[in-house]
Amino acid sequence: MFEDVNNLPMFEGIVGCSDPLRCVLERAAKVAATDSTVLILGETGTGKEMIAQAIHKGSRRSSRPFIAVNCAAVPQTLVASELFGHEKGSFTGATQRRLGRFELANGGTIFLDEVGELAADIQSAVLRVLQEQQFERVGGSQPVSVDVRILSATNRDLRSAVDAGSFRRDLFYRLEVFPIQMPPLRERADDIPLLAQYFVDRCANKVGKRFRVIDEKTLALLRGHKWPGNIRELQNLVERTVVLCDNDTFSIDETWLKVDVPPEMRRPIVGRFDESQARQMMEARKMIEAALAETGGRISGPSGAAALLGIPRQTLQSKIASLGIDKYKFRPDNLSAKTAGGSNHDLPLEPEKIAGTTLEKEPESRGQAAAGMLTDLKQPSQQLGTDEDATIVAEAAEPTRSRRWVFAVLPVLAARSGGSRAKHAITAGVLVVIAAAGVFFWRHPVPTAPRLTDRDTLVVADFDNETGDPVFDAALKQALAFQLQQSPFLKAMDEQEIRSTLARSGRSPEARVTGQVARDVCIREGEKATLEGSIAPIGSHYLIGLQAVNCQTGEIFARQQAEASAKEDVVAALNRASDAMRRALGESLNTVQNSGPAYNQPVTTTSLEALQAFNMGADIWLKRMDKPAAIPYFRRATEIDPNFAQAFAILAIGYSHIGDKAAAADAIGKATALKDHVTEYERLFIEFVSAYLAHDLQKRMGVAALLVRKFPRDPVLHNNLAEAYIDAGELEKALGEAEAGLQNGPRILQSYYAVAKVLMDLNRLPEASAVLKKAIDNGLDGPGVHERLLYISFPEGDRQAQAREVEWFENNHSRELGLLYQANDAAALGHAKSARALFHEAADLASRHTDGIVFRQQYLNAGPTAEALWGNCSHRSSRQAPVVIALCDPVAAKKFGLEQDENGQTAVEGPEAVARCVALLADGRPQGAAKILSIMIERKAANWGPVYPAAQVLLARADQQMGDTAGARRTYEQLFAFWKDADPDIPILRQARAEYARLK
Repeated sequence: MFEDVNNLPMFEGIVGCSDPLRCVLERAAKVAATDSTVLILGETGTGKEMIAQAIHKGSRRSSRPFIAVNCAAVPQTLVASELFGHEKGSFTGATQRRLGRFELANGGTIFLDEVGELAADIQSAVLRVLQEQQFERVGGSQPVSVDVRILSATNRDLRSAVDAGSFRRDLFYRLEVFPIQMPPLRERADDIPLLAQYFVDRCANKVGKRFRVIDEKTLALLRGHKWPGNIRELQNLVERTVVLCDNDTFSIDETWLKVDVPPEMRRPIVGRFDESQARQMMEARKMIEAALAETGGRISGPSGAAALLGIPRQTLQSKIASLGIDKYKFRPDNLSAKTAGGSNHDLPLEPEKIAGTTLEKEPESRGQAAAGMLTDLKQPSQQLGTDEDATIVAEAAEPTRSRRWVFAVLPVLAARSGGSRAKHAITAGVLVVIAAAGVFFWRHPVPTAPRLTDRDTLVVADFDNETGDPVFDAALKQALAFQLQQSPFLKAMDEQEIRSTLARSGRSPEARVTGQVARDVCIREGEKATLEGSIAPIGSHYLIGLQAVNCQTGEIFARQQAEASAKEDVVAALNRASDAMRRALGESLNTVQNSGPAYNQPVTTTSLEALQAFNMGADIWLKRMDKPAAIPYFRRATEIDPNFAQAFAILAIGYSHIGDKAAAADAIGKATALKDHVTEYERLFIEFVSAYLAHDLQKRMGVAALLVRKFPRDPVLHNNLAEAYIDAGELEKALGEAEAGLQNGPRILQSYYAVAKVLMDLNRLPEASAVLKKAIDNGLDGPGVHERLLYISFPEGDRQAQAREVEWFENNHSRELGLLYQANDAAALGHAKSARALFHEAADLASRHTDGIVFRQQYLNAGPTAEALWGNCSHRSSRQAPVVIALCDPVAAKKFGLEQDENGQTAVEGPEAVARCVALLADGRPQGAAKILSIMIERKAANWGPVYPAAQVLLARADQQMGDTAGARRTYEQLFAFWKDADPDIPILRQARAEYARLK
């Protein structure tokens, strides 16, 4: 049955054909079609999340969200809020309701990675979701129901955890309904050549290289290696080798994998592991064990060992694993039993044993372990030797009031010269980067509580750029300044003010603002802190660091760091570090989440400045739905980087929106010319935009659906597909996609617009209003939302809402939009005299300025268009809009319809659809006209205004042409009921009454 299981679409991206892998894929394919919970077991790096994604793709939920949560990566204090959300006011900083991961996954799948790390209280809540499909938000009292499938994974022995009492037995059995055991790579020897070729091709493309063949000796070495780090280790080895290979044959240095050479030769490391270093690691072990003993084996949280030591939780966990420390033996329930048995856990391992434990780790971590156990938190020396071995001195600082321990290191690092070892010697591990760059770590204790308030101003220093790449010099500081602009809590000193202070102090105003210079400025201006950043290379990766320093005392308030895997990822990494810094300095998690970029697209550009302009434009476009205001930012991005394909594609949409067809065609042409040099996401998006501009609805739907399948968590892609379904008249499908977009993108206004648009077309106006009000509650208030609420209030007949929204525009924006929609409502109800006055006043105001929501020409055309829809064509002019001429002249209507056909336009809304139907009726095709007009009348809200009664009259005429007298009579009667209070002299009303009389 599963002979071709590898070829199933759900397994796209999974490489291999070995029997162990086929067994896994067969089990995954069988369980995918069910809603059973799946527990994926296996060592780290075996691809557990990829199997989870494949199960989701093969399930009936594939069009719904796939939400992955790394349970070990979320701080324990935030796990409940992360998984289940929280209510407004549930804790300090909870200024609004936030949806959790389970709620965002509603209808889809949630993947709980490292599920064994969940605390007991969270385990109970997850069990309730499994049993009842319900949970409560933090601070909430009402149950929230969800329909979600749970997949989970772990590399721990959960059965042992159950026996030890650290994992709930009932939860374990509910998660393990269908277990899948991932084979380690050493058991998939047949897959290693395929995986190697796959990674070689991918890594070579990234660095612009091409390899003709993989050396046979290399393949033999790869097959024979034990791969303790599994696929991830293979990928890292290939990436490193691709960088170092200088010819078209891919080959590795066998000393990296050879098992019978000294451990330090298995990869190019600097320094030897000697007895002195072993003693220092032994000291580090004693300190970690002492902290674990004091905290009862607890690692994370404010009372955990990581907080006590003043280091990140992940760092401590890594060191515990490297030193072979059993954290569970320090738990209170284990101490009494083990002490009674005579164990003495305070005795350290002998130096040789520690060295052996360290060097037995997988190759990717061995260099860092040999160089020093806690180097990523220690102080570098001011001078670096070039021919001396590393010397590590770990010393405990005097305990501060917060009982934090701070480590320092004085590394002297070198690579041996000569031979093949020197040829391939590269700086290995975080220690070398930090030592070489002098990046992050000083000897100052870090306070436990933030010391800044919203009244303090930060002096931002220039970045310490150790990469040698000048592109980072100004761009990173600009990116950081943009991040700080988003914060309602932190403020940065204006750059001009910094330059003025430099001049007053006798320095050049153009001087580089180093950390020390920034502190001098800070002191002179009476401010409290500086924000100092750095960037350093780690092989092909980059390490970004930030630290906030009290310029008066030198005390470090907080330090944060983030890693970028490539140059184009540096800004995103900086954003992560700055978000963490904002939280560390006292800003609430909620405001950080709500003020950051709402949506990040995967884009290809070599310019950080261009990327920053792009992100600013995307923020305006998606958060405010103000496309004209966003266009200059995208245009600026293309000016900085003329090869920025995605920026050109979005520019094309923007130009099309404002009616500049020539500029749109030019932009999409440039994007198309570049699409072979970008990611698959961008290439498909460019094809989508091309179809959109060509009015090729079928292709547009097909590409949009493909994008959603490949990138199911991207809200914009769901929204784009929803809009295509709306244009195709498939409203139920559109609603499903729009709701998926909102679940994945609750911080972008486009998501709310898409859902509200479908609900309007379905005449579910109260629901549409509720969605838009929810956008306001979530901080997306602005003219765009109120424009939609104002529009809906008229077909809904909500006079209070009309008055409220009109007043909002008068007080916050401009008067003409309220006048336009009031005129449109009067025209819909047949109050022609009142409508004429309102249209005239709105056009008069718009002629002097525009509100940016509706274009000036639309205001000017609104009155003449209404007259034409009423049948008042006595003042025809060649200067009128084409649609106005078409509504009044059947010959012009046919030409107008042909132009629509040529452009692929099949409008079912607005005056254009009415003109198309005039042409169809004049051409003797009443069936086509009746189909469009029936949809228009059904979508009453979307066609509110003079269009709606005009559509009723034309439908009655179509019925007459088809010989359906009863249908025509019924439609006329519905018009007369709707227009019972209409002005009697409207031409189309008089014509309708005469035509109805003849039917009797």
